[in-house]
Amino acid sequence: MLALQSTDAVFAPAAAQESLRASLDRGNVWDWWFNDGHLYHIWLQPIYFGEQSSNSLLGFLAVGHEIGKSEAQDFSNVATSEAVFRYGSTIAASTLSREASE
Repeated sequence: MLALQSTDAVFAPAAAQESLRASLDRGNVWDWWFNDGHLYHIWLQPIYFGEQSSNSLLGFLAVGHEIGKSEAQDFSNVATSEAVFRYGSTIAASTLSREASE
């Protein structure tokens, strides 16, 4: 990884590198990354030198955003229901009260 720009100081470059490698190993063009209790929706774009057909792959650009309380509320409004985003057994974002989420 050459660079990482994140508003979340907790997302360490080593963790981002590991998440990127896992996404590429799965062959995903978009993925979910989870780090330190935070869930991110990521899109991956290959970067080529010249035409893509020349197969001169320089690397990948990963762009995404965190799924937090605001995104859960937006989804809840569209679905006209409560919303919970989980990663495994960890709740990353929810419109439910803390008591209802447990």
